Amino acid sequence: KNTLLVQTTIELVAAMLGNCANLPPSTLRNKVPDLQSLLSVKSRYSPFNSPKNNNDASVNDNVTYSLVSALTLYHELDITPGDEKFNFVTFLPSKAEEFIQKPELLQVKILDMLAAADPQPKWT
Repeated sequence: KNTLLVQTTIELVAAMLGNCANLPPSTLRNKVPDLQSLLSVKSRYSPFNSPKNNNDASVNDNVTYSLVSALTLYHELDITPGDEKFNFVTFLPSKAEEFIQKPELLQVKILDMLAAADPQPKWT
């Protein structure tokens, strides 16, 4: 329940991944939390859930920013098992209005993650 601990842990994972990018993916897989552990944070701290107050909204934004950074590195370093893929589009809300109300840095971070996950999206 300690949000600061959750955010710091995610930031630590992202920093470690950034510093260990030259290691083989199989080595990294054994040293970082599994993808499902990180994704469980997403459901709890989604910036698009209805927060009780502005402080909660800010906390959710900050945790999501850190989470998106870590997930982008997971994808770029290809350290998720082959059968464990994640649909990054689920980070987008169902309504564009919700997305554009978020801080610009968070918007850019989410869009960067989407671009890294699929550099040539097939829009329908």
